[in-house]
Amino acid sequence: MAVVMMRRAMAVAILLGAASVAPAQEIYQWRDKAGNAHFSNVPTAESAPTGLRDEAQELAPDAGGDAAAAPSEEDIAYSSDASNRRSALERQLRSAERQVKDIDAKLAALARARTRNAQGSAATGGIGTSAAGAQSDEEAALAEERVRAVKQVETLRGSYTQLHDEVTAHMGSTPDWWINVR
Repeated sequence: MAVVMMRRAMAVAILLGAASVAPAQEIYQWRDKAGNAHFSNVPTAESAPTGLRDEAQELAPDAGGDAAAAPSEEDIAYSSDASNRRSALERQLRSAERQVKDIDAKLAALARARTRNAQGSAATGGIGTSAAGAQSDEEAALAEERVRAVKQVETLRGSYTQLHDEVTAHMGSTPDWWINVR
């Protein structure tokens, strides 16, 4: 949530900081099916005006520089789709990472219990066991599940990198909206 607020604050600061030369354009906002907010200066059927203005500078052809090329409808659609795919991959990656963390916590709890019971108890007459290193069936199943979850994390990270490379190749550079996952 803090990251989303920081992203929005940065977007507003950039938009306000760029307000100087060109005529302003309305900024529109919409939410995807997952509830993620998206902003654009191009209205869509799902978007609503935010009250903010995009006042980014555009070079005039006679100002000695190249005219700022407006993105095509295809580029806008591609950027929006790629942003949605990145967001979906990020959600899946966070979920898989949480799953690994949860499995690790369960395995640690079972290992503590196994170690504690290996020392013996009143029920065993104080006789310990040499099974401190032996895994229970539950631990073995969790260990296998962890391996699958770690492979899922690696696969998602690979897909994320592949999408980044695709977007960079398509757009010529990494777009401003791309934020790498940690």
